Amino acid sequence: MPARLVGINSPSLRIRWEKMTTLKWDDLRHLLALAEEGSLSAAARKLDIEHATVARRIGSLEAQLGSRLVDRRGGRYGLTRDGRRAVEHARRMQDEALKLLRDGLSATAGLPTEVTATVPPTIASELVIPRLPAFRKAMSWVELRLAATSRNMSLTREADVALRLSRPDLPTLLVRRVGRIDYGLYGTAAYLRNRRAADFAFVGLERDLQEVAQQKWLDRLAEGRPTAFRSNDLVMQCAAVRAGLGLAALPIYLGEAQGFRRVPAERQVHRDVWLSYHRDLKSSPAIAAVAEFLVGCLPKARTAT
Repeated sequence: MPARLVGINSPSLRIRWEKMTTLKWDDLRHLLALAEEGSLSAAARKLDIEHATVARRIGSLEAQLGSRLVDRRGGRYGLTRDGRRAVEHARRMQDEALKLLRDGLSATAGLPTEVTATVPPTIASELVIPRLPAFRKAMSWVELRLAATSRNMSLTREADVALRLSRPDLPTLLVRRVGRIDYGLYGTAAYLRNRRAADFAFVGLERDLQEVAQQKWLDRLAEGRPTAFRSNDLVMQCAAVRAGLGLAALPIYLGEAQGFRRVPAERQVHRDVWLSYHRDLKSSPAIAAVAEFLVGCLPKARTAT
């Protein structure tokens, strides 16, 4: 029996078409956040809304699709098989939409363009922000948004360009080493006055970062002397040094800006700085302008060639 062609006037196809045309991306976005963050509360924090709104949006999406996407047993939210399939579609939709936005960033120089750069917090505050007025004057058509965070933000979904202290390894990114941050051992003049080296204490990173270059360097310098304070936040480390808790391994630009005294040390340590952005943006004048600006903010005497 020959196959029967079914037109759009078929009731079943028409109903499915109507559902598709009323499907809201915003509802899919909430399901995607739940899948990526693992819980309603975490998804709500990511989207900066109430967790009840996330649940309501997902319920709306289930009603539109006529399928249960989330298993709510035991007060926990897990994706069903249909939910996992919906998330795969949502990711593809999001990636295509973001690719369209990246294509927009490749527009002609001079057109108003917004670029988000993710930069480690103290590099942002001490090296980048002081130079922003000059950049804004020279490149008034680029609206630069700074995301000052130590977290590796996604260069597909959250930011356009990044300065990082570790090399990204995603094949979708263009990556180059653009400089280095040198570290020194710092304390206050009051702490160092009349204090024997044998009596030094130290301010270090949390134990889960023991393999980071500056912490390994600090541990070698300490030679068994006590660590009085630990924090993964450089601002907190500076506060601990200022309070007289001990000596810290700080980026030289930061130690000098704080007015601390540098303690001579035989060994030296540095971290390479890496610039990265999506391959789709390699011809973007706005990205090129921001990249050149960020590289120019790094300490000139220590910029890699």
